[in-house]
Amino acid sequence: MTIRRILETLAQHDYRLTWQRWAVAAGVVLNQDRLLTAEELYSLLKKDYPDIGLATVYRTLDLLVELGLVDRVQVGDGPTKYGLRNTNVEIRQHLVCESCGDVAPLDSKELEPLCKHLAHASGYQISEVEIRVTGICPRCKAAASAPAGPSRGEENGGRERTARPGDRRQQAGASS
Repeated sequence: MTIRRILETLAQHDYRLTWQRWAVAAGVVLNQDRLLTAEELYSLLKKDYPDIGLATVYRTLDLLVELGLVDRVQVGDGPTKYGLRNTNVEIRQHLVCESCGDVAPLDSKELEPLCKHLAHASGYQISEVEIRVTGICPRCKAAASAPAGPSRGEENGGRERTARPGDRRQQAGASS
């Protein structure tokens, strides 16, 4: 992704193209090989743009995250880091029911920041991620927890009822 692409996206969403937004976009793009905290990015930008504020850097990063241009990565109790979204990584992820075998897709936006962190921490240039999560789907879970219907003997307090010719209740039940 380029600075131009970020600025075009801002303009498409009717955001003003201020020098501060340009600076933050440039800082993220020029450091796309690593994740930065807002404070680290602020320190880098402050050298060339002494009038930029930390709050502006935070607000701009939040906006770029909202627009899907930057990933926010939070790992454990560590500081929140930001990095340019890698659109070249293909993420395939599925939920698979252990009971019925149903396969449902997962939203990849939730895992993109984790993949960015893994790439940064490992030094790998990740091109593909495949995740398979297994469990019990809501339908099978509901079916397993639903109470079983009463057995034949329980319907009449443990007494079996035998049908007699001409019994109205038995005939009405058979015809419906």
